Amino acid sequence: MKPGESLALAAVVLLAITGVALTLRQDSGTELEPVTGSQPGESAGERELRALLEADFGSFAAPRIPEGFAASGLPQAGSNGDARLQLGRGVFRTQCLQCHGASGRADTTTAAMLTPRPRDFSLGILKFTTTTAGSRARREDLLHTLREGIPWTAMSAFSMLREPAVLTLADYTMWILIRGELERAAQERLLAGTEPAQAYAEAHASVASAWDPIHAPVVEVPDFNADDPTARERGARLYADPAVNCAACHGADGGGRGPTVWDEAAKRWLLTDAWGMPAQPRDLRRAQYHGGDRPEDLYRRIHAGVKGTPMPGFGERLSATEIADLVAYLRGIAER
Repeated sequence: MKPGESLALAAVVLLAITGVALTLRQDSGTELEPVTGSQPGESAGERELRALLEADFGSFAAPRIPEGFAASGLPQAGSNGDARLQLGRGVFRTQCLQCHGASGRADTTTAAMLTPRPRDFSLGILKFTTTTAGSRARREDLLHTLREGIPWTAMSAFSMLREPAVLTLADYTMWILIRGELERAAQERLLAGTEPAQAYAEAHASVASAWDPIHAPVVEVPDFNADDPTARERGARLYADPAVNCAACHGADGGGRGPTVWDEAAKRWLLTDAWGMPAQPRDLRRAQYHGGDRPEDLYRRIHAGVKGTPMPGFGERLSATEIADLVAYLRGIAER
């Protein structure tokens, strides 16, 4: 376990103790069980969308594999796939509910206490993936996170779980990710004036296509020497190059407080991520990378960016050699 990860784990244990008591005192039911059925103030169109969604995906209490998502990595639709989801739901409730909430929206008391906040899965976004910029995560990305955790955060590895439990947990978490994205996409169309049935059909087709791995190619990482001094020098020049503009966010010194993201006078962050949280670039000198600190991890972060954040992908702007040079530079400036 790396320095700092033990502190994060201790925080989770403490919050699990205090958070359970706080959770059980909630009256809304959103932390232990998502609200289902008609909601106060819900329009007729919203009720129709909810009915279509639950006819397709089932409910959080009785999840069902939707038709049309076989390529996404979800189990095949049918009774066996539904049974896998139910098993995964059980694992999720014992291992993940405290931080991510019953509907995966990270709306729990514990989540509000943690920095960085646990992932809200309802947007359908995983930050750290092997796929190209703008592409959805693959099942393998989710499995990697479950098995390895996210360094320097409260998300620890599920090394204590048996592999069948990890696999069904991945099934259920992917179901939440896809369901959440489809629900939001359908709601956006509804608000734009599209009739509920058409809004749902369009959202279903769009989201199913986006989650097909054929539209989520993996970033291929070339062989390179991440500790090559010459590559490091080239990477330093690239980092300072205004055309690449790394310093705008990460700062000239790599400290993560560049003028685009940090207001020194007001002492506040200027940008937010897809979840509405302050976007705080890494302090590159400390090498505390949430997406992993292996050369291939850094290569993919530069190539594809960090999904759901202002960190863009440079895969179409820089060559493979240039990205490798930047990786060498980052490893050189890190305080190891």
